[in-house]
Amino acid sequence: MGNGEEEDYENPLIEYCMKISPDTFLSLEKYFAFSQTDLAPAPFHRGVIAGALRDKSYWMSDSSDEQENEELKQGANKIKKKLEASPAKDLPRLESFWGNEFEGIHLYMSGQLYILSHDLVDFILSEVSYSRSRVAPGGYVIGKEAHDISSMAFHSPTPLQVITIGTSQRFWEHPLKTDAHWKRLLEKERDKIQ
Repeated sequence: MGNGEEEDYENPLIEYCMKISPDTFLSLEKYFAFSQTDLAPAPFHRGVIAGALRDKSYWMSDSSDEQENEELKQGANKIKKKLEASPAKDLPRLESFWGNEFEGIHLYMSGQLYILSHDLVDFILSEVSYSRSRVAPGGYVIGKEAHDISSMAFHSPTPLQVITIGTSQRFWEHPLKTDAHWKRLLEKERDKIQ
């Protein structure tokens, strides 16, 4: 989504960047409605991170929730095993949000789909080189893309606009694992056009 004007630092041609998983179906109609009502235009589009908010402490614990999809559980188990084998396993699991360190709060935007403002993408690119040395020995990144990008965004020195998109507000469907599921959704979208 861009402003269509000549690019400069204050008004880039690209205002927002979206990451979407390959097994996520994006409803363009619903997305455009969301973008028109909830994503601020230039010059108010600074420090925006939007998506489905998750708490990492859930998948770092031994609890189970039937609503979590199997892919998340498998990914969490892999990360858990890596941490158990790591020499850093006995270090405090502190994470930094809003310039402070907290234990037991592990927020991130789900990787199914998230949106970042252009300035936040620029900040994340500059933060990457520090992500392994800040907060605690070993840094705050763990090798899970959605968690690590969100963690870097939360280290921004400027205020963030966090837009949490709940289940009933989503303009996407995830996960789509079978051809039949994709076909059903594509037919539904085609019927809307006709």
